[in-house]
Amino acid sequence: MQLFGAGAAVAEEAAALPTTQFLTWESLNTFTNTVMLVVLLVQALKQPLDRIVKIPTRYLVYAVALMVLLLTRYFLNGGLPPSEIVLAAVNAMLVTLSAVTVYDQIIQKVERKKIEKANGKG
Repeated sequence: MQLFGAGAAVAEEAAALPTTQFLTWESLNTFTNTVMLVVLLVQALKQPLDRIVKIPTRYLVYAVALMVLLLTRYFLNGGLPPSEIVLAAVNAMLVTLSAVTVYDQIIQKVERKKIEKANGKG
């Protein structure tokens, strides 16, 4: 059976993860797992950070994405040559756009359900 689409890619990657470790540096070397971790970290950090200093969410998402990418490359390669830093900065933009889009889609779905429930359709 051949799987198609982004959901299939996520399912295949999830099936390949060892059951004793949900995340490894190798698994974070994939786009899907990096986006997932960035969304989770931003959710955990945003509210506590807002109590100290207000950071626009997209800037925080970019900073977290860059940190995850740099740490992943550092631990997988044993160092960070300048070319990896530049590539991580560019890739962090792609991860940021994807993470923000994923979050927005989830929030829109929740808001739609709240509206439907309020209108008696849910």
